[in-house]
Amino acid sequence: MGRPVITIATPINDENEKLVGVLSGRFNLDKMDKIMEERTGLKETGETYLINKYYRYASDPRLVAGVPIKKEIHTKGIDDCALKNEGAGLYNNYDNIPVIGSYKWMEETQLCILAEISQAEAFESINRFRNIVVTMTIIIAFFLIAFVVFISHSLIDPINQLVEGTERIGKGDLKYKINIQSKDEIGKLAESFNKMTTNLEKSQKQIIQSEKLASLGRLAAGVAHEINTPLTNISNSAQILMRKMDEDDPKKERLEVIEENIDVATKIVRGLLEFARQPKPKFEDVEIDELLTRTLKMLKYQFKNIKIDVNLDIDLPSILGDPGQLQQVFINILSNSCQAMQDGGELSIFIRKSEAFVEIEVKDTGHGIPKENISKIFDPFFTSREYGEGTGLGLFISLGIIEKHNGRIDVKSKIGKGTTVIIKLPMGKKI
Repeated sequence: MGRPVITIATPINDENEKLVGVLSGRFNLDKMDKIMEERTGLKETGETYLINKYYRYASDPRLVAGVPIKKEIHTKGIDDCALKNEGAGLYNNYDNIPVIGSYKWMEETQLCILAEISQAEAFESINRFRNIVVTMTIIIAFFLIAFVVFISHSLIDPINQLVEGTERIGKGDLKYKINIQSKDEIGKLAESFNKMTTNLEKSQKQIIQSEKLASLGRLAAGVAHEINTPLTNISNSAQILMRKMDEDDPKKERLEVIEENIDVATKIVRGLLEFARQPKPKFEDVEIDELLTRTLKMLKYQFKNIKIDVNLDIDLPSILGDPGQLQQVFINILSNSCQAMQDGGELSIFIRKSEAFVEIEVKDTGHGIPKENISKIFDPFFTSREYGEGTGLGLFISLGIIEKHNGRIDVKSKIGKGTTVIIKLPMGKKI
């Protein structure tokens, strides 16, 4: 036929499985050559061809005319494929041209199929792409430089503000705020900076408060023990002298004044001792509504001419806290409200869930607190009551207790309108 052929044969058996003949035929490979020449996906230099196990063509090579069919062809791809392997790589083809080749041995036909394309053509698009990338990189770099120059100028003022803010904070000015209104990264940085200064200021206040507590605790313990004994002796002496005097003796009135002042000093000493002996909280599950109800019963004798209205949320969660210390806080706050409404008034109490907190709001209709005193009410020994009616330690101690419970306490007040105290205590979270 002058062309490579494939001979196909199969035995023919009778009904007794006895061989009676063989049916054979030869297949002209022209059609296979045409299929191979289609080279789906390959370019101008690409070709696909078949090699048999004898290193000879089983299809017509397209790119080299007049190749002897019976001549053995050896390349790296052909040699490796003839050993019944498959793979791909860079090597020289039958015409010694560098190619990218892929090959696979087909066991069922005992043929090796190879697909190859010259490296120059295969890498042409890559080289073109590389040139495009280089050109685009140069263009982008130019615009980036221009953009950076523009942005650098627009950042100078905000950065100077940040530098100034850092210096101001370093000097202790925690109230300094950066005034940058933009919503870009610098604006977010300024916002974070302002939050940081606010948190630092809050932390500083807490540290100062803790130092005050520690210092006052030590001072209170020492002063209370040192003063208590002389006060007791003076009080005893005054009482003895008063018993020996006649009722109309003018000196007896002076001794009564001494006794009254001793009582005032004793109350202060007692407050100092209570403050100094504040134990570490012992946390347990506390039902705030029940604790407040018990506290109101304890103080009911103080609520003369005062209308009390209690409002509770349904299914209030419990909190982890020290019931004794929390009750002390409620006593201090409710007592202050009673003192502010000596002529009568209304006391409204609300207990509700607020996000992750249980919120207790105590609102009275008393005389209120002057605006200039709001920031002082938690300072130790500050009191707006008459001399001898308070030690000024109640709210100071209450603040310390609430902070130990990871809570917060806020006070709002208007003269002639009353005062509102809001306590927030975390719920469902171990402290």
